[in-house]
This record gives sequence, C-alpha cells and structure tokens, in this order.
Amino acid sequence: MDTVLKALPGNPTGLAELMAINEVKTKEDLAWGVVFATYIQRDLEEKIGAPVMDNRNFIYTGGPDDNALNDGVKRYTANDSALGYLKSWYTPTGILLKPTLAVHTTYDPIIPADSVRVYADLVQRNGSGGNFVQQYVKADGHCHFSDAETIAALDELIQWKHNGVRPDGGVVPVKAK
Repeated sequence: MDTVLKALPGNPTGLAELMAINEVKTKEDLAWGVVFATYIQRDLEEKIGAPVMDNRNFIYTGGPDDNALNDGVKRYTANDSALGYLKSWYTPTGILLKPTLAVHTTYDPIIPADSVRVYADLVQRNGSGGNFVQQYVKADGHCHFSDAETIAALDELIQWKHNGVRPDGGVVPVKAK
C-alpha cells in the first residue's frame, strides 16, 4: 500500500479524479482500495488463467473532467473464458433460499454502501425479498463494527432463522446496557 500511497500526490488531477470516482474521503482509503482491487484481480487471473479486467464498454463518471478521463484511460479486454467463469461462479443471482441479514457501514471505501442497494434490487426482482434485510452501522471503514453491533446483528439473524422474527431494516439495534 505504501507504494501506491507515495505515487498518488505525483498527479494531483488524477488523484482528485480517482477519489471522486471511487467516492472515497482520503488518499489512504483510495490506496487501500487500489491494493485490494488489484489483489482480487490477480487472484482471479491466477485461478482462471486468463485476463478478467474488461473496461472497453465502460464510461467513467463522477470526476472533475469525465471527458478527459475517458479519453485517457487505458482499455482492457477480458478473455471470453474468463468472463464465462465469472458469470458461472462470481455473479450474484439475488436468489436467497434462507434469511439473509446484510450489515454495512455508512461509509465503506472498499464496498460502497450503494452496492448493497443494487443487490437488494436484484433480490427483489428475483422474488427473494422476504429473505433479505439490510441494516447499517454509523461508522467509517470496511466492516468497522463494534462487538455490540456484531452481537446484535447476529442475534437478530438467529431470531429470524429459528423463531421467524424478521428484523427491521435500518440501523443495527444495539441494546442499551
């Protein structure tokens, strides 16, 4: 991560562009996200044996100059067999056969909170809305949950599974001591 973090100030415009597009608050969050995504990409490519990155049909938006960004971004094409593998093994279906409680922080630089909305929409379209509840904790960071928040969410999931008590969406209800 240090190498990425040291390189970021070298291109202030690029840094601003990347922070805006990735919706991150700090350059440290950006560096961590770049390292995490690179690790995932390399891991998949090693397992599959072919390139998985494909941005040839993607239009980047959200930065100060989207036209310049899209003109300058390097385009990659994934291998067809890699895309087939990802479709078979890494594409969420939104079909839930059991109660699923998703818990997210309000700011996660690795997995943005709006990605859960996209998944919740997929769950609804596939008729599994009765098996999905989204809750959140008021925190910054990837999975920055307190012990009390983790216990409360797990207790809600257990009650749902064993007693049919479906939790409410919203903030994780931590009981006062």
